[in-house]
Amino acid sequence: MSSSAWPVGTAISVWNGSPNVHLTWSPNGCPGYTGTHCVNVYSGNYGYIYAGKFTADYDSQSHYLRDGTNAVMLNDNFVSAYPTAARQLACHEIGLGHNSSPASCLYTGNTQPGWTPTDDDFQEIIRYVYPY
Repeated sequence: MSSSAWPVGTAISVWNGSPNVHLTWSPNGCPGYTGTHCVNVYSGNYGYIYAGKFTADYDSQSHYLRDGTNAVMLNDNFVSAYPTAARQLACHEIGLGHNSSPASCLYTGNTQPGWTPTDDDFQEIIRYVYPY
């Protein structure tokens, strides 16, 4: 549900490199398939407070499993100012966390194009986000 200015499909392809995650794109929002977990991705003019954000509603084990209640919000004001950074930010927000390594798209504050998840990011997904 984001505009074509955001390369969400590219970010999804990159995150599918993780052995515990298989992301798919649904143009009409969360389809509610049994055994899946869903995060809506929106874009819009959200002012100048943030470039993008992820809102989460956790289950009792602190996993991102409350389907349909999580959302990525990509700020169109940011992509207008930094069009080459749209891929990094889409990767960052879909990644569901932060990394202290500047080589990772999960590093906060990157505005350089082409950043992708690192092996550490994939390991974090396995350990904490989707461990089973």
